Amino acid sequence: MELLRVCREELSPILARVFNACRHQGYLEKTIGFGVISFLPKEGGPTQLGNWRPITLGNLYYRVLSQILTVRIGRVLDHVVHWTQGANVKGRSIGDNLL
Repeated sequence: MELLRVCREELSPILARVFNACRHQGYLEKTIGFGVISFLPKEGGPTQLGNWRPITLGNLYYRVLSQILTVRIGRVLDHVVHWTQGANVKGRSIGDNLL
């Protein structure tokens, strides 16, 4: 992600073309959602299975595309989701409908 932050001006147009081509073709490579699971030791020693923490290192392109879609969907979600539905819409709460 740091590379994308540093080289944002250069990489943004390239990634936009790639993501738009995927959208127009209606195809996204299956492996984009794959991740690598690594185990990090916790305190207490590595001999006990419970002292290991799994962490998934996800695909960078998948994370970027997910963030783009989250922002775009968030802009219109308030207009698409019925007013009686409050969960996961910015500015609304699931508890709003209880009162």
